[in-house]
Parts: sequence; structure tokens; C-alpha cells
Amino acid sequence: DDTANSAEIDAVNVGMSSAGADLVYGQVALSAYSYMAGGTSNAALHVPYELAQDATFPITEHVSSRLGIRLGRKMSHDLAIGTGSSQPKGLFDRIPDINLLSGNFTQTAAVNYGQLMGALAVAGGGQGVVFSLDPAYLGNSSWVMRYSTLGILASITDTTGRPIFQPFGDSSFQSADMVAGNTAADGTGYRPAGNLLGFPVIVDQDSPAVANASIAKPGAALDAFISFGDHRQAYVVRDVAGVALLVDPYTQIAKRQMGYFAWARQDATIQNAKAHVLLAGWNAA
Repeated sequence: DDTANSAEIDAVNVGMSSAGADLVYGQVALSAYSYMAGGTSNAALHVPYELAQDATFPITEHVSSRLGIRLGRKMSHDLAIGTGSSQPKGLFDRIPDINLLSGNFTQTAAVNYGQLMGALAVAGGGQGVVFSLDPAYLGNSSWVMRYSTLGILASITDTTGRPIFQPFGDSSFQSADMVAGNTAADGTGYRPAGNLLGFPVIVDQDSPAVANASIAKPGAALDAFISFGDHRQAYVVRDVAGVALLVDPYTQIAKRQMGYFAWARQDATIQNAKAHVLLAGWNAA
């Protein structure tokens, strides 16, 4: 995070006097965890040769697609809420930056709007989520949350009565319209659903659900349920060599079965916590 550093004006033949600052680099370790998807009993997904010959659709492509979705489902889970212990560190795996005034959006729409936007004129307002982020990160900022959380926010209006969420023209509240070729249950293929307070919303079904049953301010890692900021700067993902389809034609040859696994290697972690803001509720009791 270099947002605190600037430059200076110097006279002719005069060197820098005070405004310089070296870049200070931290380190994050990125490993490569192996993800596998296969069939039952920790074995390959077996396809009979007879089925492969008789099927009226490309069975290998279908099997590889299903196994790839299984990989994506597990990877998506870890990229959102992984603990960093024997798995990637998820985007939400740190202490929240902001807490709602009370509970989980249980205040009036005006108060909730104030907490998101930071409208000082609104009772309960303040700095808010949007204005807690350094403006240097606003250019590529977006929201990340699950579909049910967006459903709560979609009913909130600003101080002039306008909805704070505006669906895109090619999207809607229908889950099938919010993904690219899949359903919300698949957890794959999501594209921005619309703009919330002027910034695109990425629906991620693996984001934590809205909850406050045991949260004391500011909360612990994974208590937050909304992330806002420049996620390309906040989070780094290491993908190694893409997804491979492993084919075993020998183990079950006596039964005339071909075995399939999908395999990928990945790790991820938070690289700049200043580039995004995490919002959580809290236990008002």
C-alpha cells in the first residue's frame, strides 16, 4: 500500500529534500495445493466402454465438464473462506474493518444506506464502507457478496428514494440470468449482477452468509459477509498449469471401464488488506 507517499517540487540544481520514500515490500508465501475430483470411494469416475460407444453425445467432454465444475466448486469455497491452513487463505479470512450499528441490516433502510455510503446527514451514518476505502483503489472497485445478501440490499433506497442497487440490462434477480451458462446452485460462471452505489456487484455463493449470533465488535476472521474494494490488488491467486484431465484406461480394464480424474493446483492469499473493506454485523444483545 503506497497511498501515503507522494513527490515534491525542487528548484533548479537542487536535489530532493524530504518527499522520497523507499518501496517497502512484504512477503506472502504461495504454495500449490492439489485439487482432485473423481468418482466414488476415492477412485476414478469410471465410464463403461459400452456407454462411451453407444452414447449419442460426447461422453468424455461431458465427464470432464462435470469434474471441472466440481473442482471449481471446491476452489471457489477456499478462495472465499479458506483458512490458509493446508488450503488457500480466503478473501474474507481477516478481521472485519466495519461493523453495522446493530445486528444484520436490522435498522431502517436509511440507516443501512448511511452505513454503506457514509451519508453524514442520515441518522446512524458516518464514514461508511465506500468512504472507508482509499480513493486510490476506487477505479477498479467492486462488491463481493452472496446472492441472499444482495437480496437484502436490493430493497434499500437512498435519501431521495432511489434503489441503491441497479440491475444491469442483461441481468435480473433470476439466478440463471446472473451466471454464464450455469445456475446459481452450480456456483460457477458468475458475472456482475448490477451496480450497488455505482460499483459492480459480483455474486459469490461461497461468501459468508449474513450472521451476527456470536459476533462481538469488530469480529474475527470470516465474520464479515461483504467485501468492497479493488480485489485485483487486494487478493492474489496462483494457478499452476490449468486443469488436467487424468485418464486411467488400465485399472478397470477387466470390466471395460475407463477412469477419469480432474486435477488442478492452486493457492491464494490476501496481498493488500488496504485495497478492500470488510463489513460484518455484530451481536447487539
